[in-house]
Amino acid sequence: MPSHKQNTTEAAVTTRGLGKSATNSLKAAFSNSPLYTGEYNDVQVRKLWITEVQENPINDGGHTFGVKDLDFEGAPDPADVPTGGGGLPAGPFVPTTASPGIEGSINPADLPEVDPTPRTNIYGTGPGISLSAKDSSNNISRGTLGSYISGKSGGISE
Repeated sequence: MPSHKQNTTEAAVTTRGLGKSATNSLKAAFSNSPLYTGEYNDVQVRKLWITEVQENPINDGGHTFGVKDLDFEGAPDPADVPTGGGGLPAGPFVPTTASPGIEGSINPADLPEVDPTPRTNIYGTGPGISLSAKDSSNNISRGTLGSYISGKSGGISE
């Protein structure tokens, strides 16, 4: 459970000063904003996020990605990646570094099998760095609004 609630739309009232906005000035400038008319509040924004983003696929109308499900399920398992020669990757995380075994060939089928470069975790520390994409994606798909707090990554507690 989070240690505190982060404000979203119901921010603290402020007065003009260094590094501060002035709530009354903002209300005057943007009087028709749903933030100031009472149309939106933290409860409504949270409900909108859950129904429109968390529980349903996002559809950009074909602009870039079309329909995108944010469940993060179905990531490949590295153990299922075919590796070896003949143009296959050297390992599930690296391409082949081989040169064709036949002089002058540009045919990927002529590439020999090579040992993959060892995988090292260079992207941080903590329990999440050793997860496969499949395991991490499955953990992320269980996340909910408010479930990501300090000390957690991909649903794994430190």
